[in-house]
Amino acid sequence: MYDMYNSDLELEAELEELMSVLLESDLESESETSEGDVGCTGCKERGCFAVLHQAILEAIRLANAAANKIDAAMADSGSKSAQETTRLFQAFFCHGPSFAVSGAGNAPSGASVANRFRSVAHELGPGREIMFICGDTASVCAKNVCCADDFARVDPPTTALDRRTIFLCARFWDARTSAELGGNPLRGLDDPRLQLVDRRFPGLPEVDRRAGIIIHETLHLLFDLGDDASPRRFDAHCYAAFALRVNGFGGDPSAVRRCLSLPCGNRI
Repeated sequence: MYDMYNSDLELEAELEELMSVLLESDLESESETSEGDVGCTGCKERGCFAVLHQAILEAIRLANAAANKIDAAMADSGSKSAQETTRLFQAFFCHGPSFAVSGAGNAPSGASVANRFRSVAHELGPGREIMFICGDTASVCAKNVCCADDFARVDPPTTALDRRTIFLCARFWDARTSAELGGNPLRGLDDPRLQLVDRRFPGLPEVDRRAGIIIHETLHLLFDLGDDASPRRFDAHCYAAFALRVNGFGGDPSAVRRCLSLPCGNRI
């Protein structure tokens, strides 16, 4: 018990240090986010632009760092860091990053995954075409409308706009359901019930939970045609979960559960 308690304290101290670094860093140079990127009524007054901006910057950092760690693991598999990266890669993708993929000219699997992460970071950076829209929530799911349990969504593309639009749902801003909020939805981002850290996600600050969601949805826009029957549709859960874990954060339980429920052939 003593060791576990000390471990928890060390984790909390590391997270506090990380959050202070994020707040003080000059990550703004990596992205040209503007308030026009966020299609939300009253967004400026509610403060959602600042929250989304921070999440986008963190998504860029996580995606690039995940790609770099994969590259390092393939280059020097003997280091402690490389072994941990390989362990996590194996857990989420069912083989190591150096595994040769026959359908890709025997290129290592890790190269493909790293390239996808870098594509996400590039897409979210300067010159970004992705638009973020605050989606309405309805009991019946429909195009451009969030389901009650959605964190965010990308609709099957029928127009050019669909191919660059991510809908941010109520649970993107706060992971709790309406029932958990006592049937009273959040009034906005100044609502005192909005948490910086959701205790159901140990080791996962809210900025990183939101960054994982952005990585997930951007992967859908870049690599998924939106066909519900596609066996590759849900591999974004594995990528988002891996990106968080390989960067030292706790995993988003929803992404981890969805990933591990898939056959290995559908994860990557």
